[in-house]
Amino acid sequence: MSTPGEGEEVEDKKPIVQSRYITIKVNSNYKQDENAVFFKIKRNVKLKVLIRAYRERQSVDDSIVYLYNGTKIGDEDTPDSLEMEDVDEIDAMAAMDGGASD
Repeated sequence: MSTPGEGEEVEDKKPIVQSRYITIKVNSNYKQDENAVFFKIKRNVKLKVLIRAYRERQSVDDSIVYLYNGTKIGDEDTPDSLEMEDVDEIDAMAAMDGGASD
């Protein structure tokens, strides 16, 4: 059995402990005068709960799309499933329908 000698460093490796809660910032990209809204939720709560609360708080309808890192948030997504970190941002944007015309 060896012991650390001179010049050797011993690292104290502690596990990284994540909080059960995460703060998420929702940015409004559909209204210029709206400020960001912050929510603190558990990491395993479905983001649709946050989205429902945002809709009620901001009085917006279902036409708004919610994106995380450019990808639409699904009904079953949670902060953990999307590997979100504290104070990550969700973008609330007006849905864009349509396409190229012939």
